[in-house]
Amino acid sequence: MEIKVKLEDLSIHHSEDIYKVMQLFLKREKKLNKDREHFWVIALNRSNYVINIELLSIGNTVHTTPIKPMEVLSIPLQKRALGVILIHNHPSGDLSPSEQDKDVTDLLIQACKLMRTPVLDHVIITEHSYYSFKDSGLLRQLEESNKYVLPYDLEKKYYEEMMSEIRKIEEEHKKTN
Repeated sequence: MEIKVKLEDLSIHHSEDIYKVMQLFLKREKKLNKDREHFWVIALNRSNYVINIELLSIGNTVHTTPIKPMEVLSIPLQKRALGVILIHNHPSGDLSPSEQDKDVTDLLIQACKLMRTPVLDHVIITEHSYYSFKDSGLLRQLEESNKYVLPYDLEKKYYEEMMSEIRKIEEEHKKTN
């Protein structure tokens, strides 16, 4: 089954848009490796139009598909994307993100941040529904995680927090004197 979609016509503004686009791919994948996880990345331009959709990995099982930051960023960086959306399916039908899903998203957020091509969402899809990390607040939570933040960036963050506290104390001290 061949799928013909004009990428320049696809615009993504909500997680539901992502789900609708990916349904086209799921219909095709239904015949091929339907019992395995698939991982895609969508690269977007400044106006949220799709530049590229790439299938990066087909897992060995129903529960995992290996993924590396360089694979996620390769095409989006070549295409000068300004944001990426991560998508993977759960053949089991369970939309709950696993700890591994959260961990890989945390890692990819930091890798993409370093390359100034942010992760805009991570969507888990099934044939009948989807789960959006952004809509659920999980993306924001993972963005605040320090697990994969580079030591230099952590030091900078802590220094800025410390300087902010010092300024507050100095302001309070000026008011009382």
